[in-house]
Amino acid sequence: MEISYEKLFQRIYISNRHICGVDRLETITMILQSAPYGNERIWNGFRLARALTTAAIRMKVNIFLTGDAVTTAKKGQKPPKGHYSLEEMLKELIRQGVNVTACSTCTAARGLT
Repeated sequence: MEISYEKLFQRIYISNRHICGVDRLETITMILQSAPYGNERIWNGFRLARALTTAAIRMKVNIFLTGDAVTTAKKGQKPPKGHYSLEEMLKELIRQGVNVTACSTCTAARGLT
């Protein structure tokens, strides 16, 4: 069963509002540091970012790529057949207004510019 991050976050938001009196979180910054295809952390981070930018929640989302995660931003990736394209997901997030920044030290260390 796939997790609906939008529903999960709405529940957390409602709980936090009730407990902390917080009316609304406006901005969230996600720090992603895993390799793009070694596990599903980047994919799940992107899914969460997409859910947070939906009309129901409308949060400002920032993503900071560090460590091996900076290779996610490399153009021209060719994921194995049947795998999701993180490059396409990243492009879509940027089109939705997500601010994406990559660690310059990490990109330089990996030969990316």
